[in-house]
Amino acid sequence: MALFSKSSIKNLRKEAGHWLRLGHKVHAYRKDVLSDAELANLCQSIQNLTDTLQEGHDEESLGKSIAKLEKALRRSGGCFYPKSNWAENVEMFLVAAILAIGIRSYFVQPFKIPTNSMYPTYNGMTFKIYESSSPEKPPGAIARIWRKAVLGSAYHQVIAPADGELRIPLPVFHSNSEARNHNSYFSYERVSGRKWLILPTTLKEFTFFVGNQPVTLRVPLDFVFDNVIRDSLLKSSAHPEVDRTLGRVLATGIRFKKGDRVLGFEILTGDALFVDRFSYHFMRPKIGDPFVFRTSNIKGISPEHRGKYYIKRLVGMGGDTLSVRDARLYRNGQPAEGAEAFEKNGRQEGEYEGYTNRWRLDTGLEDTIPPGHYYAMGDNSDQSSDSRAWGYVPESEVVGKALFIYYPFTSRFGPAR
Repeated sequence: MALFSKSSIKNLRKEAGHWLRLGHKVHAYRKDVLSDAELANLCQSIQNLTDTLQEGHDEESLGKSIAKLEKALRRSGGCFYPKSNWAENVEMFLVAAILAIGIRSYFVQPFKIPTNSMYPTYNGMTFKIYESSSPEKPPGAIARIWRKAVLGSAYHQVIAPADGELRIPLPVFHSNSEARNHNSYFSYERVSGRKWLILPTTLKEFTFFVGNQPVTLRVPLDFVFDNVIRDSLLKSSAHPEVDRTLGRVLATGIRFKKGDRVLGFEILTGDALFVDRFSYHFMRPKIGDPFVFRTSNIKGISPEHRGKYYIKRLVGMGGDTLSVRDARLYRNGQPAEGAEAFEKNGRQEGEYEGYTNRWRLDTGLEDTIPPGHYYAMGDNSDQSSDSRAWGYVPESEVVGKALFIYYPFTSRFGPAR
């Protein structure tokens, strides 16, 4: 195998420059561990190639000088030369990882929206139901792969294991805190699962009974499964009743035969966006910004949820007084300005249902924000747990501003609003 290129002298001189850089690298990193003879040979080979380059010798002389340096490097290069493909790949991976961590920590951070507190501006996990009576059939294998790639969707279904009536277990709580943490009308268990088939995660496992036979279904922990049951199963059940035959369960009155599809639906992933972590180092957040913050030092957030990242809209800062009247948010006595969502909620336009009076901003109440803090509210006011419930966001907890929705590929793809 040739040690140097037989192309033009220009290419050969370029190759010689590569060998010199490698030689200086080995000298800098290994000069303290080389023997006197190895170090002298390496230095002489480097100097010889340098002189050959400067004096403009022909290809033959340049090739010999390169070969001499290559031979010295083989004797004294250690892990730098000769380098295996494995070592090169590890080095490349480490450099890429360091760059990615640096960019994520100081410039742009990816963020996934799990809940619908900012709906319809941003989507958390939503769903699409495929009813048995509907002409629209569930996606086939190829369509599921396509929809997974484009929409981040995952298809789930429940098949009747026997003939009989559908019954859904209801939870039994032993304390108020247990009820608050359950966050569902129906009973479920927390179980271990896998995300992307690799990463460990926690899932919610719901159990149904068809006749007396149980069948289970697992969904992501943050997914609100109650809405699927309400919109698919209970809407056709005029008078569901609590039945204690199998414990505390909801008897739907709907009967299935073995093998029937009891439930079929897709979970569509929440919006994934980039967060600008850089700008807030030089300027203060603005009213109306969709901003991301940590929750570690927000005392009103339950220990179970503390430490997570939240995204809400910044609606007030230290010294401001907020109130809600007739579905509109008021800041210091004037309708809030600075974001399109303020106006749309105030007019209850489209899917913006208006701001609701709850907790600290209940009917007739005002809330004054202490210095050094921000007030965070979700655009989906009726379904948002925010500063009205758990208090103010310290300035030190702010991470950055929502910048760009990069996934899934829907009409919301593009700059964040």
